[in-house]
Amino acid sequence: MTTNPPALQLYTLREQLPNGRREVLRAVSDFGYGAVEPFDVRTDPAQQREDLDEAGLAVCSVHAKALGADADVLLAGARTVGADTVIVPWMDPERFADKETIQALARELNEGAAKAARPRTGLAIAVRSTPPSSSSPFRKYSAVCTSLCLL
Repeated sequence: MTTNPPALQLYTLREQLPNGRREVLRAVSDFGYGAVEPFDVRTDPAQQREDLDEAGLAVCSVHAKALGADADVLLAGARTVGADTVIVPWMDPERFADKETIQALARELNEGAAKAARPRTGLAIAVRSTPPSSSSPFRKYSAVCTSLCLL
């Protein structure tokens, strides 16, 4: 059975990190966390990995919109800090406007997942996107299909 250590999303400490990332990471570790989720893997991911190692922290995943033109740099950063999963955190509400835009989003996510899974990268893509209530993921497009099934 695999056990995962308690993890902290570093986005919650984004204002403190620029003034002393090593100290912040040591404090996170001292509080009993065993892993973190970095939020900025574009900026010096190699140094982030060193700082994480020094603090004794693993990486559980990263939030990064690793699609389109930014995909390569964000996927490389995620791999460098030690993540195995990249969570796409947000999609613009227009992406859920109708069946066609949802299907286009699904194609883009599938392309991103294929790029992430390449042997050199070996990452999984997850989606944490929750469309606004007016574009509910449970909006019906047919008797048996919602926005989520279109994705």
